[in-house]
Amino acid sequence: MYVSATQNPFYAYRSTAASAAAADPTATDATSAAGSSGSSGGVGQLYDFSHMTPAQMKEVAGKLNESGQINALQFLELSTAGVVAKVGPDGTPVPLSADEQAALDNTPTDYLQMAKNMIGNIESTGRTTDPTSGYENWKSLLALMQQLQSTPQSVDIRA
Repeated sequence: MYVSATQNPFYAYRSTAASAAAADPTATDATSAAGSSGSSGGVGQLYDFSHMTPAQMKEVAGKLNESGQINALQFLELSTAGVVAKVGPDGTPVPLSADEQAALDNTPTDYLQMAKNMIGNIESTGRTTDPTSGYENWKSLLALMQQLQSTPQSVDIRA
């Protein structure tokens, strides 16, 4: 069992093939698939928030924060989304090993679905007006990710 950064169901949105890759760090299918459209930063690369690794999201979130498209709290929510510990036999959190963390950092996640579920969870618990729920941040993040989905991450103006 794993514990997520904010007790959110982030881990549930990793693909089945990607989960197998996380279990076997030598597997390359899931991570190479994310590299084509989900990898961050390259000229001509498209945003694909439905198939992006946490490592890629950290880079993308940093660029979105630097450009002023998201605020510091939204950057933190996106860049720390994911599993942070395992649950030990006695029920206490146990840190992930370096190999486990590396495998998870390279496992694609559907951030669009994650944001939708975060919003749904907040709505279902009646916390939409609670300023500590993150509801407005998640709505804003979802709208931005939907707007940017399948658009170029950067453009070469020399072309």
